[in-house]
Amino acid sequence: FAELVSIAQEANVLVVLSFRAGDYLTAQGHQIGLYPAERAGPHFVKKVVQTFTIGAHRTPVQDLEFPIRHLVEIAARALSTGVNDPYTAAAVVDRLSASLSRLMTVGLPAGELRDAAGEVRVICERPTYASLVGAAFDQIRQSGEDKPMVLIHLAQAVARIADAVGVAEQSDVLRTQLKLIGETSERHVENAHDREAVSGRVKKAQEALKEAENRITA
Repeated sequence: FAELVSIAQEANVLVVLSFRAGDYLTAQGHQIGLYPAERAGPHFVKKVVQTFTIGAHRTPVQDLEFPIRHLVEIAARALSTGVNDPYTAAAVVDRLSASLSRLMTVGLPAGELRDAAGEVRVICERPTYASLVGAAFDQIRQSGEDKPMVLIHLAQAVARIADAVGVAEQSDVLRTQLKLIGETSERHVENAHDREAVSGRVKKAQEALKEAENRITA
């Protein structure tokens, strides 16, 4: 984005992007806003467009959700009726917990980019902790909604990620996931003993999050 910030500074405009890396765009779309519009001549527009790399396939470059969705696809296929392999899905959840733990510690890209003078030059959409955790867990939870093993692994993953939590936003997102895991178990797991096992793991994860929240506010 450094080149885009430089171009915007040179023309003294604000560039607003309504997409992020990995999004699908159409040639007729209106995904880039330039303000004030009267300063955005054809030559300037061309320079802005040339700062982006557009292709037919998503890549892991600047697209945080891309590698996550690759792993989720493996888990979803493993949980399909024809395969029914919850062990592979559980292994994927373990891998995802490691990746999400790292993301909790490195932070996310900024949604506002400034020039050297501190002027906002580019506003862009960015991934959030909610979108990343949702991308990692939602489809697996939905595909394994009646499989206690999968739901237990998801709750355990949240407990592991809690150790890396550094801000309240992260904790809130993980609490929402635990709520969804618990609700899914109550609705779709038939055996009462299995539901109790899921509930026990959810409670342990909630305790881990509580410890993380105490650490943040201390």
